[in-house]
Parts: sequence; structure tokens; C-alpha cells
Amino acid sequence: MRRTFPLGLAFIGGIVLVVEIGAPYALRLFGPAYAANGTTALRLLILVGPAYVIKDHYVSIRRAQHRMTHAARIMAIGTAVEVAGSAAGGALWGLNGICLGWVIGASGEALFLLSPVLHVFRRNPAVDSDAGNESD
Repeated sequence: MRRTFPLGLAFIGGIVLVVEIGAPYALRLFGPAYAANGTTALRLLILVGPAYVIKDHYVSIRRAQHRMTHAARIMAIGTAVEVAGSAAGGALWGLNGICLGWVIGASGEALFLLSPVLHVFRRNPAVDSDAGNESD
């Protein structure tokens, strides 16, 4: 957790930056119309990356704590929020609205999950006082 959380956020930060800049160039491989119509959607979709780093760590933490039933309930609610956001965005603004609604829903979910993730991240690891005295 102490390595994967900051590394995950750093990697996704770099990926977001690359995709935000390179989206039209990457999509041009599929044709100019694809790039013209898909660049905004791709730029919106990549913004969900940091939220998924937080969500994945939350699930991993709850799994290690043997609290998967609780995590499954929270994830089900979060998934419903993401779907509702996508549906509302799509009804209001089409393809880009679907993307924006999903990003907003997933980001809201991640903000909710950030507190328990940070609680574990900041906690001092348990120290085994007999670890240095073990003999084979």
C-alpha cells in the first residue's frame, strides 16, 4: 500500500498528461473523422484513472481486512452512481455527456473512498517485537 498507492497515482498522472496531449494524434490512426469526434470523449474518459487507483486500493484494503461483504455493498452503490451519472450525462449531452457523467460519478465515489484509503496509508505498520529474535 505504501508503494502502490503513490506509484499508482504517479503513473496515472503521467498517463493522463500524455493522453490529454496526444489524444487527437492517437485517434488520427483511425481516421480524421474519428479524431475529430472522439478526442473530447477520450480526454474525459482518461480523467477517471485516478479514481480507479483509489477504488482498487479500497477493495484491496477491505479484502486484506476480510471485509469484502462491506466492500461489495459500497462498490455496488458506487457502480449505481457511475451508471446514473453516465445515463444523465448521455441524456443531456450525448457521447461527451456519458463520459463526463461517468467521470463525475467515479470521482465522487473515489472522494468517498479516499478517507479509508488514506487512513490505512498513513497508519504506522505494526511492528513485531520478536521479529529480530527468531532463530531457524
